[in-house]
Amino acid sequence: MAATSQDQTARLAGSDTAARSAMIASLLFLLLAGLLTSLASIKLAFPTLVADIPLLSYGRLAPMAMSATIFGFVTFANFAAIYYLLPRLTGAKLAMEPLAVAGLAASAAVTLVGILGIGFGYTDSRVLAEMHWTVDIVLGLTYLIPLVVSIQTVRQRTETSMYVSLWYILAGVIWLPGLLLAGNIPGNTGTGAALQGAFYGSGIIGLWSIGIGIGAVYYVIPKTTGNPLFSRPLALAGFWSLAFVQLWTGGSTLVAGPASDWIESIGIVFTFGMIVPAVAVAANYIGTLDGAWDQVRDRTDLQFGVAAAVTSLFLAVIASGQAFRSANAVLGLTIFGSGTRYALLFGAAFFYAASFLTHAIPRSFGRALFSEAQGRLSLRIVMVGVSLTTILTWLSGLTAGYGSLAGAYTGEPLNVGESFGSAAGGANYGLIAVATLITLAGHSLFVLNSYRTITSGVATDQEVLLEVSR
Repeated sequence: MAATSQDQTARLAGSDTAARSAMIASLLFLLLAGLLTSLASIKLAFPTLVADIPLLSYGRLAPMAMSATIFGFVTFANFAAIYYLLPRLTGAKLAMEPLAVAGLAASAAVTLVGILGIGFGYTDSRVLAEMHWTVDIVLGLTYLIPLVVSIQTVRQRTETSMYVSLWYILAGVIWLPGLLLAGNIPGNTGTGAALQGAFYGSGIIGLWSIGIGIGAVYYVIPKTTGNPLFSRPLALAGFWSLAFVQLWTGGSTLVAGPASDWIESIGIVFTFGMIVPAVAVAANYIGTLDGAWDQVRDRTDLQFGVAAAVTSLFLAVIASGQAFRSANAVLGLTIFGSGTRYALLFGAAFFYAASFLTHAIPRSFGRALFSEAQGRLSLRIVMVGVSLTTILTWLSGLTAGYGSLAGAYTGEPLNVGESFGSAAGGANYGLIAVATLITLAGHSLFVLNSYRTITSGVATDQEVLLEVSR
């Protein structure tokens, strides 16, 4: 349970230390991820720029950026949500908090080593699993710490009911090490490696990168508005449909590839099914906000939460359309999917994380948000940057896809090379680079607002966790 007086003598020693540490780490990784992504986009547009520096080649910058995004920013934002919400949802002190803090430090250090290793050529060359296998082993061990801490905290709970956010937390601490293990099992080659990468990629983005954020915003909206959750059955339906459907969507990325047709068909069907959890989450958020929309206009954490739900629903519809075999024939081997992935990570995942961080940072540091206006401005800038980046990337994918089919349509095979080359080297990639810089500006403004909140926000009541006798 929580109190809001700084004079409480029953404050737990080290309360929220792990959560605060993870919050700061996530903000720093967000800047790193945005910077690397922008550099990769610039190199895609101007491949001859500083071509004599291998570290700054597109082939290294792109996987470095993706690792910094997923295993840096998203992962530490999720850790912050886990360690912040566990005591509040269980009524128990966070178990083994010093171990949790040590685990965060180890995870951050190993993640940085892995990212730098990619830059210097030490990589396993697997999509979304590029970090060297030695790094994966150590990182996997550090990811077991949140699992142990979560289980021990839940075992000591005094709150008997399990709020839906706790379902996402307990699932997430299992998903992360499990997915890391499944995605890095050595020895697979050819079709086996393609299948492994497809299912791992769909899990690490759809389950881990998005799932914890959904659970966190399920806490933020009722807590901020004072409204009860609109529908617990709907929330659980969204959780179980996400948990069951998401992994199987990986097969849809292998259409016209080496996998069997039945695997592709299963992936296509389950990709359509992703609309179900997206609709359930959006409907529950909107239902919970009933009668509180006036607060949405003033509260940045609520605005980020609504933006996250709307973005996720829109992208679920887009992914469903792309899953059709006819669409995959045009888009499957282009960067169209990269645009969707960018929107998922820098759009939806960021909005979920930003909603939680905007809500939790003031409460855990005992300072009011430095500027609601600045927070809303960062949301708008990120929305513009992500929208432009995604749309331009989709257009490049469409151009390249139809260009590659031009020979089949016209009987002039020469059109294939010319059309594809003009799409890959066109001015559109320059516009994409500018758009990613706009997104980086929005993220930087969000980090600045968070930093000012921590260091110079107006002192206010701090949530103090109290031990409750069982």
